[in-house]
Amino acid sequence: MDLFRAIHEVVFAVLLVVAVGLGVIGAGGIGHVLFETIRGFYYPQASAILIIVVATVTVMDLVSQSLRKRVI
Repeated sequence: MDLFRAIHEVVFAVLLVVAVGLGVIGAGGIGHVLFETIRGFYYPQASAILIIVVATVTVMDLVSQSLRKRVI
């Protein structure tokens, strides 16, 4: 079960990063919101979105790393 959870955490972090990338190029999602805030010159909101995305990816990476250490 721990291996499944570790794999799930890694996949979630990767999908979050991919969602941002796809949104920036026009597929919608988190990246679309980020792109529209930058395009509308709402830099404080864009900064907040970037901080949240980076923090979420970092936390997910740390959690998956600790789970992988327990399993391996």
